[in-house]
Amino acid sequence: MLAGVSRERRLHQDEAGRRGPVRLMRNLYSITANQAANKEQQKNLDIELFRGFAVAITVVSHFGYLIHEWFEWTGYFWLGGGVDLFFAISGFLITRSLLDSLERNRSFVAYAKLFWIRRLFRLWPAALTWSTLFLLLSIFVDFTGFERDEVFRSWLFGALNIENLYIYACSKSSPPCSITPLWHYWSLSLEEQFYLLLPFALFFTRQRKLLIWPCLAIAFCQAVSLRPWGHLLWFIRSDSLMYGTVVGIGWRYYGPTLESGFSAFPRWLLQLFLAGLSVLLIVVARDQISQRHMGLVAVTAGLIVLILSRNSNLFTEARMSKIVATYIGSRSYSLYLVHVPILWVLREMLLKFSTLQIATNLQHQIFALALGLAFSLILSECSYRFIESPCRRLGRRIASRA
Repeated sequence: MLAGVSRERRLHQDEAGRRGPVRLMRNLYSITANQAANKEQQKNLDIELFRGFAVAITVVSHFGYLIHEWFEWTGYFWLGGGVDLFFAISGFLITRSLLDSLERNRSFVAYAKLFWIRRLFRLWPAALTWSTLFLLLSIFVDFTGFERDEVFRSWLFGALNIENLYIYACSKSSPPCSITPLWHYWSLSLEEQFYLLLPFALFFTRQRKLLIWPCLAIAFCQAVSLRPWGHLLWFIRSDSLMYGTVVGIGWRYYGPTLESGFSAFPRWLLQLFLAGLSVLLIVVARDQISQRHMGLVAVTAGLIVLILSRNSNLFTEARMSKIVATYIGSRSYSLYLVHVPILWVLREMLLKFSTLQIATNLQHQIFALALGLAFSLILSECSYRFIESPCRRLGRRIASRA
């Protein structure tokens, strides 16, 4: 009888031994699945969707580079709010990322180095690739509207991340410089300048939550100032970046208060607020409403990011909307880079080598626009897949070893 009990015990132990690896694999799979789900949950898909909205506004504002006659209607509203929304989103995301990094890195060198390496590999490769390709193209193609040396200067100062200051100096020269297809790099220069300074401000300020007040003061001083194009404040307009930074700091130090405030509103009302602010971002941007409309646009962009920052999936709850938001958000940077050169090159080709009457024929104009958008989307996809993503992974690997 003891032998039978012993044999039964051994069989039970053998069965448990066989089940052990299975149970272990199941546990590992469960942990991996949960990590993947948490990563997806942490990604703010509403922000990704609104990246797409921001770049859409910006692309529309540049339709006139393809069909000059369209500047009349694209300029009815000042559509610079797309860039301001980009700035506010960047201010929030970068501030949140840096505050997280500060908890893991007590040394400024370690903390700043990791951030700057990732930013370098995240932004520069695609930006330099497309600006250099256009610079090379301008050597062989005689574009109308600007000289080759002006393209070179735009390329150079864009690479040095001072394009905004260069354009400001250009606007004061006599005669002023001609617009080139690389002038939209001014906003990238301003962002890079912000990325350079913010790590210092966050690291060397011990009471970081108090940074909310100087950020708001900087934003307010700009909001009440007149900033016509050509004014220095136009090219260093950082009020949207400041609002995004305030939102990032606010969630870190006053998260429960913000959450309590959001909880007081039903979901449908937050959706309504967000939709209304999205419209307001465009319609307030007219001198007839206020000569300080740039400040109103920046405040609107900041409020949009405040609502988006809660990560409530207000417009991205459905599976298809998640897919669309992820796709659009991930390609928005490359689309911003390529669309102006594409529109400019396409106009040159159509005027020189086609019979399309893009100045007078509406059908031809729509066809030309469809071509421009198609080429922009194709090249932005190529840029994301073959430049952005590999370089971003390389940057993460280098940063992890630094």
